[in-house]
Amino acid sequence: MTTRPYTTADLRHEAARQLAIAADPGFTGVGERMCGARIASTVVDPDAPVTSRDGGRTWDMLAREDWEAAQRAVAVLLDEAADVSDWAIALGADGLEPSGHHFDVGGDGKPVRVHLAFAEDMPEKARAGVAVMLAQLAAEAF
Repeated sequence: MTTRPYTTADLRHEAARQLAIAADPGFTGVGERMCGARIASTVVDPDAPVTSRDGGRTWDMLAREDWEAAQRAVAVLLDEAADVSDWAIALGADGLEPSGHHFDVGGDGKPVRVHLAFAEDMPEKARAGVAVMLAQLAAEAF
């Protein structure tokens, strides 16, 4: 099969979801954690039941070949995930929350990615401004 019924973003979303629950001893494997979980790109209305068209599909609704390929891909993402638990604890203790804002700098095959975290009550416009300013300063330094 040349096309998949899910996206790379779906695989990353599922790996992140599983990473968040990985410490739960009730879940023993990637496949078990995927059962019943919705494929994010197929959901139109998150409040709609899975059995409806707008509710999307779950991983275990996929054809066996696609289901197994997705399980393997999520397992690889989990195995390769950076351990950021200390960072996450420090952010929470400091009252910060990670954001989707990040920027990349560097060259010569040694890129650096900077992810940003902000105070919960900082407006999105201010967050975006800080991200742009820091990215420009970093670019000038390299």
